[in-house]
Order: sequence, then structure tokens, then C-alpha cells
Amino acid sequence: MLDESQWIWSFSKLSTFDRCPYNFYLDYIKKVDKEQNAFAQYGTFVHELLEKYAKNELLIFELLDEYKEKFTMNVTHDFPPNAYVDLAQTYYQGGLEYFTKFEGFDEYEILEVEKKVEFKIDKYPFIGYIDLLLKDKKGNIIVLDHKSKDLKKPQKKRWEDTEVRRTTELYEYLRQLYIYCIPIVEQEHIVPKYLIFNCFRKGNIIKIDFDMEDYKESKQWALDIINQIYADENMTKVYDSDFFCNFICGVSHYCPRSNKFLGETL
Repeated sequence: MLDESQWIWSFSKLSTFDRCPYNFYLDYIKKVDKEQNAFAQYGTFVHELLEKYAKNELLIFELLDEYKEKFTMNVTHDFPPNAYVDLAQTYYQGGLEYFTKFEGFDEYEILEVEKKVEFKIDKYPFIGYIDLLLKDKKGNIIVLDHKSKDLKKPQKKRWEDTEVRRTTELYEYLRQLYIYCIPIVEQEHIVPKYLIFNCFRKGNIIKIDFDMEDYKESKQWALDIINQIYADENMTKVYDSDFFCNFICGVSHYCPRSNKFLGETL
């Protein structure tokens, strides 16, 4: 089904297949038209503001007004219904509070913004983008990723247990940073000191010590997923999640699992 010579891999491709092979099939093989959603638009909008700030295209005192003025122009889709909160208001308020309190990244030297990385894992070419490559006052290199998701770091005892750590939601996201560190480690011969998630919607910073064994596991995970992709001739397995399938998946209108299904399978 796949021609190896035509593929450039990314963490997004791998995580899509890992979650839902049929989503991968529709998105990356059939290349159907994708639908946006409010969550993705919100994350992209705040990412862009933070990128402009880091590139000195927006000053720190301009961010809040820019956010308030352009929110509705950038987040055009409806958030899904929720019995307990108004998600649109909750997400807007989260960004409002973040930029009201935002103090920049003054404790670090910004080395690169949206750093494009190209590398290989085994024989497979990859591409990725690092939101911020930083250096602290001690000269340590740090990789930072902006996230709208409210990630949580488990308690110390659970996190220090390797088997438990690698089953957590946070570790699933860490794999992306470890994979995008490959050219830094193997081409520039620098091992980052920390990996950081800037969870801007909740105003949380999660700092993780770089772990070489987790780095190696993430590389192996990538190879394992690629092997699964090449071995899966049908890609019919779907993700069993009503919320994801109905409100998150961009190709749900082609999937019988979703309420948005238009009646045409590919």
C-alpha cells in the first residue's frame, strides 16, 4: 500500500496511526478533505501569538490586546456542547488569563523559534518543528513545546517508575519532544537538559529532565509504529471514542464510527 521512497515521517503521522489506523488511512493515504475544529484553531492561534512574540514581531504588552481582538477571527468553529461549562468561554478565559499574567521567557536565551528539524530514524526520513530552543543561565539546552492541553505530571513515585511513566498521557506527548531532539543529540552532539511543556490554557509549566533511556524508547516506538503501518494492509481499525470521533477527528465525515458520517466510505 505504501511506497517507502515517497514518505517523510512526522510524529503526527505516527500518533495518528497509533490512535486510529482508519484515521491515518483517510488522512494520509486517501488525502480526503479535512475539517477544522475549535480546539485546533484555538491552539494554533495561541501558538502563533507566542511565535510572534519570540520573534519580536509582537511586544509583550501587545499580546493581550491581540488575543482579545483576534480571537473570534481565528476560532471560528463551535466548541462541542458540555453539560457543565461553556467550553468557548472557558477556553477564551484561559488564554485571557495567560496573556494577562504572561512575563515572557526572560529566564532563558531564545536560540531558535519554530526550529525545523530534519533527520532519520534508521532509514526513515523525518521532519518536525520545535516551538522554542532555549538556553538557560547555566548554558543548558532546553526544548520547549507550547500545548493547549491541560497536561499533568504524575506524583513522583509513579513518574520514577519507568513502566508506569511510559503508560501516562504526559509520556505520550514527551515522545514527540524526544523524537524531535534526535538531530540535536545526533547531529549537533548536544543532549538537552530539560524538556518543557508550556500548557498555556491553564498557565502550567511542566519541566522534565531529559532521560536517555526514554529517548531511546521513543525512537524504538517510532520504528515500531512505522513497521505496523507497513504491515497493516487494511487499516480498518478505528478509535473507540465518541468524543474524539464526533468532535476532534478531522476526517470523521468519512467514517461510519462518527455521527458526522456522510454515508460514503473510501
